[in-house]
Parts: sequence; C-alpha cells; structure tokens
Amino acid sequence: MINHLSIKSNFSGTPPMLILGPVVFHLNTAAYQTYQRSTSYNWVTLQRLNTGSIPILKNLTASGPAAQFINIGEDKIHLEGIIYLQIAGSLFYISFMRTIASLGVPLPLLGCDGGIFGLWLIERIDQTNTIFATRGAPRKVEFKLDLKRYHSDNAILGLL
Repeated sequence: MINHLSIKSNFSGTPPMLILGPVVFHLNTAAYQTYQRSTSYNWVTLQRLNTGSIPILKNLTASGPAAQFINIGEDKIHLEGIIYLQIAGSLFYISFMRTIASLGVPLPLLGCDGGIFGLWLIERIDQTNTIFATRGAPRKVEFKLDLKRYHSDNAILGLL
C-alpha cells in the first residue's frame, strides 16, 4: 500500500483528490464536486426441487428459488466538476483527459489516501463552457467523466 504522505502534489503541498494514470484531480486544477460509484453483482436464480408434497421433507427445505452468486458485474465511477478558469485550472486539463482517453488504454486509479482501485477506462467526457469573457474564452467549465473498471485476466499480483 502506498503511504498517502508520499503522494504529495506540486500544488500547495496537499495531496490530490484522485489520480487516474497521468490525470491528477486536485483542488487547484480539475476538482470534482460529485463522486458517484456504482457496482453491480451478478446472481443467477435457480428453481428448487418441489419437496412440499413429501411430509417428512416439508419443514426441512427452503421454499422459493435459490440464488447463486456468479461474479462482480460492472463497476463504474461518475465524476462531476467545475473549473473556474479565473481562479484555478485551465482548459488544458479537459483536453489532456480527452487525449489520454483516446489512447484506449486502462489507467491505474489511486485514491487520495494512496489506495489502489485497479485499472479503469475513460468511457465518456462531457464539457460545458459558460460565462464567457472577451473573445469567447469561457470563465467556467463544467465537466462530467464516466469511468469503468477494467477487469484483466493478467492483473499484476492481483492488485489491479
């Protein structure tokens, strides 16, 4: 496990909020205000043998279908953030995220405490520019980022 003290950023000495490969989410760059994680779990339902008509077995067996856990399904993270360009950050971060996403490779995701969340894919990036200055430069940039966990058969030491 990585010590959170070793993940210091160059931005006022505070650790980042989240690190996705080379993309660093920090209060002074591309800060997110909403972090939503959704994980599904796959189960299959099987009908049980009807033993209710056999008196001796009637009270010994469960009624209704049985559920069998198959595996963990999709794991997704949705981030929403705002960059106020006159305060901190730049449009570079959104462009940089798009460039990294276009490479089509899974990226390691690290938490603010140094926790390793495995490999993740960037599925979608939405950007909304508002409050424009002269020459059309936005002062406020809202972004939404959808991530999906990448499950590999070749995960390094089972950590990813």
